[in-house]
Amino acid sequence: MSTAPGFRSALASTVQALALPAVMVAGAIAIEHSHREAIQTELQVTADIAASAGALRLDGTSAGVHEAVAAAHRAAARNTAGGKAVLLSDDDIATGFWDEAAGGFVESTAAAEIDALRVRTRRGDLPSDFASVAIGHPEVVSTLR
Repeated sequence: MSTAPGFRSALASTVQALALPAVMVAGAIAIEHSHREAIQTELQVTADIAASAGALRLDGTSAGVHEAVAAAHRAAARNTAGGKAVLLSDDDIATGFWDEAAGGFVESTAAAEIDALRVRTRRGDLPSDFASVAIGHPEVVSTLR
């Protein structure tokens, strides 16, 4: 029993036509996921730089805390994630101290005990696409003392 060559060709064309959209969607998701991972890496680098710049200014005084927060803002603004400047709000920078017994960073506003900053960076302005459904919007946190 043999099938006609025209039938095989039509069957192959139909299978390819049905598979092509799935392959294209999978490729789009892979590209978008890679782009989001690159942005997440840039956000992590920016958070680390901002936390480092701020932590260097901490000296146990209120003026030192204010300078540390300002330095973190300046450092973040000099960096980009996905081609856009990373701007921090005051809620993105937390002051506190490092306590091993408590398991790490403890928020505080008492200038004398502040020896660490926690900086959160994020990009919530990315367009809605395939990857945002599965992955969400990139956000990272860095704590440095």
